[in-house]
Amino acid sequence: MVYQIDTDKGNYSLSDWNLTTRIKDDNLIIYETINDYINSSFFTVPINIEKLNLKNNHFYKIEVILNNLKDDIININSYTFKKIKKVDRKVTFDEYGRMFLNK
Repeated sequence: MVYQIDTDKGNYSLSDWNLTTRIKDDNLIIYETINDYINSSFFTVPINIEKLNLKNNHFYKIEVILNNLKDDIININSYTFKKIKKVDRKVTFDEYGRMFLNK
């Protein structure tokens, strides 16, 4: 995920901001929580969902909470995604150039 903070609006320094990123399911079970202090006005938060042991074909939500510690301003965004099963595909071609999957 990529974020940008405009520190020119208001008198904020980057140390005034904290970011919490959560991945949870429909039952509000939290699978991952990442807390970061911000050291740049343009930054990314890497999330590795492979290690979280999420169920295939289920919907999950990434919730991002940007908090200004100085003025207690909170901005919450969320994004829904579906974990799908990774399918290994074997591609072959015959003498006519036709493509075959998993044969």
